[in-house]
Amino acid sequence: MKKFKSLRVLALTITISASAFVLTPEASTVFNDFERISGKDRYHTAVAVSQEGWADNSTDHVVLAVGSNYPDALAGAPLAQKLNSPILLVKKDVIPSAVLAEIKRIGAENATILGGKGVISDLVMAQLEEAGITPTRISGANRHQTSALIAQKVGGAKAVVVSSSGFADSLAIASYAAEKGMPILLTSPAKMSPEVEQMVEKYSEVIVVGGTEAVSPAVVEQIEKSASTRRIAGQDRFSTAAAVVSELYPSTVSASLMASGEHFADALTGSALGAKQKKPIFLTRKDSLPAVTKNAITAKSVSALTVIGGEGAISNGALNPAPAQVTTPAIAPVTASVSTPVIRTGIVEESQKYMGVPYLYGGTTTRGFDCSGYLQYVFAKQNITIPRTTALMAKSGKEVSYANAEPGDIIILDLKNAVPTTPSHAGIYLGDGKIIHAGFSTGVTIMSLNAKWANWDKKIVTVRSYVN
Repeated sequence: MKKFKSLRVLALTITISASAFVLTPEASTVFNDFERISGKDRYHTAVAVSQEGWADNSTDHVVLAVGSNYPDALAGAPLAQKLNSPILLVKKDVIPSAVLAEIKRIGAENATILGGKGVISDLVMAQLEEAGITPTRISGANRHQTSALIAQKVGGAKAVVVSSSGFADSLAIASYAAEKGMPILLTSPAKMSPEVEQMVEKYSEVIVVGGTEAVSPAVVEQIEKSASTRRIAGQDRFSTAAAVVSELYPSTVSASLMASGEHFADALTGSALGAKQKKPIFLTRKDSLPAVTKNAITAKSVSALTVIGGEGAISNGALNPAPAQVTTPAIAPVTASVSTPVIRTGIVEESQKYMGVPYLYGGTTTRGFDCSGYLQYVFAKQNITIPRTTALMAKSGKEVSYANAEPGDIIILDLKNAVPTTPSHAGIYLGDGKIIHAGFSTGVTIMSLNAKWANWDKKIVTVRSYVN
């Protein structure tokens, strides 16, 4: 549940200009005390956020997103702000009891569900109806179309465009976009879907968030045909979030929110509160506050900070490290180890940056990939070396059973209807029975392993993990 502390922010000895973000040495102490809004899991944290921002019987609407995945929810904050609604999280087939109780507490008689039946099933709609709540679903054929449909509901003369391949850039600006009534449109890095392109033409100004790998220059050129365009980007998700605050908010920001930049749920639900309270959201790592984030907080003279999420998301030590860790400079550089979950998240997020890149036999670059060239390219971005061919992949790495496959593992398939099966195709496992791969006719795309694949006889040959 919610935990409050008195806040006292100590001034840093290192400052930067509001527009420049340079990695700097760690200061001796960052925050002595801060406020935290959290629950025992992401669903209860969303409830705690709602309780912080919405009084009893204060709204007739609630926005619902699935708590296990982000694509359909990324564009939700501006709609929630327009409806004076919190964003609450549900599971695919059920509304947690605490969430249903919160919906009743705020007085919502209408619920907007973000995503199709494969994300939030009709069982949830039935549960809402049984509780006397009228559900409405916003769903397109994919995340891009869903964002366009949400944008139609939001309206406005200005918009935001972000990559659909990850969640961080969208959530970095979600609070601001919602406060200003600007819909968030999702694009693949290489090109916009027709529905999004049609929506972009309606706006006079567009803010693009993220670097050229997230939203390509070609996409920006498309936008510039009809709207004045501005790109806000940093070297990584943390510096991009800091740049959003630096460039879009006043010179002094008395109060701000902070959420994990490594997981989407708390930043998503927190963005609705940020818009309502006119507060930006900074992103941080679990156990260490990026220097660029720390500097941006100081540059904006933030005097009150609220962390969204428990210590499992952002530890106390990230904001107030033990003195022994920072009293003296390190004598020699220390190479920090990267946790397995972070590596797997990196693989999954990197893999989706190249959605729509065409298939090219022998291709190993963003001009075109074959199946193994695509995997080798993605893993190389995470400093992991894998073989060039699917045949060699099938013999290397760590073999795991499909039942134990985790996101970031490689699923190797036989698509040749051969006996015995032979490794001839491969993709990166995303979870929930889906892989992302460089398809022969589709290019880089996401496919369900349970779906019928044209005329191919699909068989799983092996599952390989290259993550320790």
